[in-house]
Amino acid sequence: MARMAKENSESGGERKRGKGRPSGAEAAVGRNRIPELTAEFLKTHPVSELSTVNIAKVAGVDPALVRYYFGSKNGLLAELISKSTGERTALSLRYLSDAGTADKKLKQRVRSVLQANVDSPYYHEVMVARIFNADDDAARAILNDLAQRGLYLAEKFMADGERSGELRAVDPAFFHMLVVGACSFFVTGRPLQEAMRGRKVNDRTLDAFAEFFVDVVLNGLKPRP
Repeated sequence: MARMAKENSESGGERKRGKGRPSGAEAAVGRNRIPELTAEFLKTHPVSELSTVNIAKVAGVDPALVRYYFGSKNGLLAELISKSTGERTALSLRYLSDAGTADKKLKQRVRSVLQANVDSPYYHEVMVARIFNADDDAARAILNDLAQRGLYLAEKFMADGERSGELRAVDPAFFHMLVVGACSFFVTGRPLQEAMRGRKVNDRTLDAFAEFFVDVVLNGLKPRP
């Protein structure tokens, strides 16, 4: 009875559709569309407000359809992170594979990560809540995949730079954490940046930070001759 009451509360008291294959208009929504709508929802709402019921309302479907595709809210968030991470990795790999100097490649990658964080402000919060602080098979699988993708990108950048004589060998894991950490906090700490500068962060600010990051990382802070 308690379980039934809990389920009725989540669904707003409406009779719940069984967890089965979608039919009729629901099938038109599609599995891929629901994570897209979730991403849009999280751009204006905190993760704490996300539920299968809320997303179902946004999609105009029964909550059972969300459960059918993803099992639960956690399953939906795991799908969202997995999809977003794949898109980010593909974009970074494209920039790192372009012909050009190490400076150009790193600037392009940093700028793309900054933009991805601006476009998906929920990414870091969902990553921490659903992946870093979770202890289930899905979270561990995504975490391991994320680690391998990040390490590969760092190793490729360093290896290419060493071959061209532009870079010296450094720890690729540390380097990856430096890139994603700087790009993540620059966006999540946006109010701090705006308070220090007295103006809003815009595209020119992101461009300037990418230039600054590359200069400091590749050239350091010591005086130049």
